[in-house]
Amino acid sequence: MNFSDYEPSELVGKIVLHESGMSYDNSRHKRITMITSVTKKGFKINKSETLFSLNSGNSLGKIGVGVISNCTLITREEADAIAKTWKENKEKATVKSFIESRLGMLDLDTLKKIQELINK
Repeated sequence: MNFSDYEPSELVGKIVLHESGMSYDNSRHKRITMITSVTKKGFKINKSETLFSLNSGNSLGKIGVGVISNCTLITREEADAIAKTWKENKEKATVKSFIESRLGMLDLDTLKKIQELINK
């Protein structure tokens, strides 16, 4: 799915995956959002004043030295799958952190039982 597959006016309300971060860092902040308005040169997304290209989805103009910001069109199903993955990853991290914080408090027998559960 490309931006060029649609007339500019048809893009309003479409779902995009917005990624931003520093060019020298591989990690990116990601969020799912919607296109809120379209101009002759580009489009804007919810909670952002940045203008994005109607052709590539990349930000137009200066947004800061070394900052990368782009959008990718996604379907509702893709957005739901991404959101589900993010939720599961957050829950795993929370549980893992909780377990790690409590490991020092457990006795040897309990730790062995946990090991048995993991090895099943």
